[in-house]
Amino acid sequence: MSCFICEKHLGMVGPPPGGYIYEDNEWMVCHFPAGQSVLGQLVVESRRHVLDFSEMTDHEVMTYGILVKKLYSALKLMFDSNRPLAGGHYRATARFFRGSVTFRFQYCR
Repeated sequence: MSCFICEKHLGMVGPPPGGYIYEDNEWMVCHFPAGQSVLGQLVVESRRHVLDFSEMTDHEVMTYGILVKKLYSALKLMFDSNRPLAGGHYRATARFFRGSVTFRFQYCR
Protein backbone atom coordinates (compact mmCIF):
# COMPACT_ATOMS: atom_id res chain seq x y z
CA MET A 1 0.00 0.00 0.00
CA SER A 2 1.25 3.49 -0.77
CA CYS A 3 1.35 6.43 1.62
CA PHE A 4 0.26 9.79 0.19
CA ILE A 5 2.27 11.73 2.79
CA CYS A 6 5.46 9.79 2.02
CA GLU A 7 4.90 10.24 -1.70
CA LYS A 8 4.42 13.96 -1.11
CA HIS A 9 7.63 14.19 0.93
CA LEU A 10 9.54 12.35 -1.81
CA GLY A 11 8.16 14.62 -4.54
CA MET A 12 6.24 11.78 -6.21
CA VAL A 13 2.99 13.77 -6.08
CA GLY A 14 2.47 17.49 -6.43
CA PRO A 15 3.62 19.71 -3.58
CA PRO A 16 1.11 21.16 -1.13
CA PRO A 17 -0.42 24.55 -2.07
CA GLY A 18 2.27 27.15 -1.54
CA GLY A 19 4.84 24.47 -0.72
CA TYR A 20 6.00 23.74 2.79
CA ILE A 21 6.04 26.81 5.00
CA TYR A 22 8.31 25.20 7.61
CA GLU A 23 10.70 22.24 7.56
CA ASP A 24 13.23 20.83 9.98
CA ASN A 25 14.73 17.39 10.63
CA GLU A 26 11.55 16.06 12.27
CA TRP A 27 8.60 18.08 10.94
CA MET A 28 7.11 19.62 7.81
CA VAL A 29 4.27 22.17 7.89
CA CYS A 30 1.98 23.04 4.99
CA HIS A 31 -1.41 24.55 4.22
CA PHE A 32 -4.48 22.46 3.46
CA PRO A 33 -5.78 22.94 -0.09
CA ALA A 34 -8.03 26.02 -0.08
CA GLY A 35 -11.11 24.18 -1.32
CA GLN A 36 -10.86 21.63 1.48
CA SER A 37 -10.18 23.85 4.47
CA VAL A 38 -10.67 27.14 6.24
CA LEU A 39 -8.31 30.11 6.34
CA GLY A 40 -5.25 29.36 8.45
CA GLN A 41 -5.64 25.59 8.49
CA LEU A 42 -2.19 23.99 8.66
CA VAL A 43 -0.93 20.43 8.77
CA VAL A 44 2.12 19.37 10.78
CA GLU A 45 3.55 16.20 9.24
CA SER A 46 6.15 13.98 10.84
CA ARG A 47 9.06 13.04 8.62
CA ARG A 48 9.19 9.64 10.29
CA HIS A 49 6.34 7.14 10.46
CA VAL A 50 4.93 6.96 13.98
CA LEU A 51 1.71 5.45 15.33
CA ASP A 52 1.28 8.04 18.06
CA PHE A 53 3.21 9.99 20.67
CA SER A 54 4.30 6.79 22.43
CA GLU A 55 6.45 5.91 19.40
CA MET A 56 8.16 9.29 19.20
CA THR A 57 11.64 9.77 20.52
CA ASP A 58 12.10 12.20 23.39
CA HIS A 59 13.68 14.62 20.92
CA GLU A 60 10.68 14.39 18.56
CA VAL A 61 8.25 15.06 21.40
CA MET A 62 10.30 18.05 22.54
CA THR A 63 10.61 19.56 19.06
CA TYR A 64 6.93 18.91 18.36
CA GLY A 65 5.91 20.87 21.45
CA ILE A 66 8.20 23.76 20.56
CA LEU A 67 6.89 23.83 16.97
CA VAL A 68 3.23 23.74 18.05
CA LYS A 69 3.83 26.65 20.43
CA LYS A 70 5.43 28.68 17.62
CA LEU A 71 2.55 27.89 15.25
CA TYR A 72 -0.07 28.86 17.83
CA SER A 73 1.71 32.16 18.49
CA ALA A 74 2.14 33.01 14.80
CA LEU A 75 -1.43 32.14 13.83
CA LYS A 76 -2.96 33.95 16.79
CA LEU A 77 -1.05 37.07 15.80
CA MET A 78 -1.78 36.71 12.08
CA PHE A 79 -5.53 36.19 12.50
CA ASP A 80 -6.02 38.22 15.69
CA SER A 81 -7.61 35.11 17.14
CA ASN A 82 -8.07 34.27 20.78
CA ARG A 83 -9.17 30.67 20.27
CA PRO A 84 -6.99 28.36 18.15
CA LEU A 85 -8.08 24.75 17.88
CA ALA A 86 -5.79 21.81 17.23
CA GLY A 87 -6.81 18.27 16.41
CA GLY A 88 -4.73 15.18 15.81
CA HIS A 89 -5.05 12.73 12.96
CA TYR A 90 -3.03 9.58 12.54
CA ARG A 91 -3.26 7.94 9.15
CA ALA A 92 -2.60 4.24 8.67
CA THR A 93 -0.57 2.84 5.80
CA ALA A 94 0.44 -0.75 5.09
CA ARG A 95 3.05 -1.02 7.85
CA PHE A 96 3.41 2.47 9.27
CA PHE A 97 1.42 5.43 10.49
CA ARG A 98 1.92 9.08 9.69
CA GLY A 99 0.97 11.65 12.30
CA SER A 100 -0.31 15.12 11.56
CA VAL A 101 -1.95 17.94 13.45
CA THR A 102 -4.46 20.38 12.03
CA PHE A 103 -4.80 23.95 13.28
CA ARG A 104 -8.02 25.92 12.82
CA PHE A 105 -9.43 29.06 14.33
CA GLN A 106 -13.01 29.08 15.52
CA TYR A 107 -13.35 32.39 17.32
CA CYS A 108 -11.86 35.67 16.22
CA ARG A 109 -11.77 38.88 18.22
